[in-house]
Amino acid sequence: MTNSIALNTKRPSLSSSEAFISMNDYNEINDEDIIESQDSIPPKLQKALELSDLGRTREAASYLEDLLLQSPEDDLVRATLVDIYLESESYADAFFQAARRLMLNPTNTDVLQQLGVMLAGRGVEIAASFFDAAKSLEGPTLENSLLRGIVARKLGDSARACTIFEELVVEAPNDIDVLRELAESLIAEKSFAKAKPLLERLTKESPGDSEIWCWLGLSHRYCGNNERACNAFKTCLDLSPEHLQARYHYAACLLQDGKEATCKSILLETQVLAPKHVRTWINYDPAFDSIDSDFLRTSLMKSIAPREARS
Repeated sequence: MTNSIALNTKRPSLSSSEAFISMNDYNEINDEDIIESQDSIPPKLQKALELSDLGRTREAASYLEDLLLQSPEDDLVRATLVDIYLESESYADAFFQAARRLMLNPTNTDVLQQLGVMLAGRGVEIAASFFDAAKSLEGPTLENSLLRGIVARKLGDSARACTIFEELVVEAPNDIDVLRELAESLIAEKSFAKAKPLLERLTKESPGDSEIWCWLGLSHRYCGNNERACNAFKTCLDLSPEHLQARYHYAACLLQDGKEATCKSILLETQVLAPKHVRTWINYDPAFDSIDSDFLRTSLMKSIAPREARS
């Protein structure tokens, strides 16, 4: 694969739904710190970052655009502008500025990977072409492989993601990011028994990670251990009380264990947080079939359809 990538410099008409996935994973994994600390902020960027911190991202972006008119090859200014556009969910503008960075420096592997994540919504292979370009320039890296696996999972290919992360575990058996991504991919693949020992380990190494506790609860539930599932879901909710997936499965496990009163309490709390979710659970999940009709009618029923109306 050649190092140069043909890019149309006209702003693309891309929406977040059709072209982009979340940049959170990229930002967490990417080692490039554009500005390492407040003390190292160049004066020319200070105003833009202050505006951004105040939520005035449009003004911050406009200020940086003006700086680029004066110095179009200033990569630090353009990189900051990309971040501000991503923060404000102006994805097409972020893509355009990232593409400009690549045109000015075709061997910038961080930009190649960032563009791969941005365009992942167009398909795994499109994202992979950017990751391949970065790999050809700096060789295989942990970051590159992590991004490949994350993109594959987010686009529905959890089996491919599992393969990527399992290979990475051989290379980096104690890397928490790698282990966590493998665990999430195994859950997505419904390999609950395989995920369980890995998740048990992760709860010891990252006990404050509510998502890991939720995944452990899922593993226990679908491996037939409701008591342990309840404990894991409860821990998740202690850490993150509004975690809807944990609330749903915790309520179902409680009901299956005969703890109907506690299940009802969870449902009533969740009705306040997310009524549409509760309606979906009651209407379509057989796990809630044993809840008495009077409770449904008097407490939750305002917009819950009769069970016989389920499709």
